[in-house]
Amino acid sequence: MKLRPTAISAEAVCAYQLLITFDNGEKKYFDVEPYIKGEWYGKLRLYEYFKRVTTDGYTVVWPDGQDICPDELYDFGKQVSSLKAILLNGASSSGKSTLAKALQAALKDRRNEEYAIVSIDDFLTMTAEEPIYEDDVFEISPELTWRVSSLLNAGQGVIIDHAITSERIYEQLIRGLRGYDLIRVQITCPPEELEKREKLRGDRHAGSAKASLEYLYPKDGYDLCLDTCELSPEACCEKILSFWNYL
Repeated sequence: MKLRPTAISAEAVCAYQLLITFDNGEKKYFDVEPYIKGEWYGKLRLYEYFKRVTTDGYTVVWPDGQDICPDELYDFGKQVSSLKAILLNGASSSGKSTLAKALQAALKDRRNEEYAIVSIDDFLTMTAEEPIYEDDVFEISPELTWRVSSLLNAGQGVIIDHAITSERIYEQLIRGLRGYDLIRVQITCPPEELEKREKLRGDRHAGSAKASLEYLYPKDGYDLCLDTCELSPEACCEKILSFWNYL
């Protein structure tokens, strides 16, 4: 009888989702949430404890002895998909949201692929009266990361509209997307244009564009850097799709 592949490593990528590597080289996502019942397995709802998962040569285990049937890990795990996540990272008012919608339409038209947009604006209340601080973004970052990874796990590509201003926010997102192809795109334009757009839109706290540009993270290491003052949304889409074709 052919034995199922054995889990050799496991990592918590978001709440109750594991990325498991098997001894045949395959990687699968496994949803632990249906197993979290009763007092003993209920400990896994504590995310700090959940993250302490490891493997013992047969299956995944936690410090107090909770484990999952090794056959179920492989049989019910979801294969890591070839779908991509596209990170549009740039200062407030740099044109990310407009580009995200244009790219979503282009992917549907040119590749016949459905991509969802997950935006930082979905998780924060943006107003002209109240500034948004790095701590505010870090607080909602696990939920944003969970939504992106959940969509990818369900077979949906994702465009991420974000303004990342610290290493800890960036690393949290990157860890959550491990196992998926990620195209990193920096969206930029001159500071004076950012301030002009900020005033015209009227729904952002004054100075948000300048601050998010100053603290944008990372500063380099992107696959593409697109200036929305020089390029139209359509031209930006062409750049991204052309890069995609070389991958």
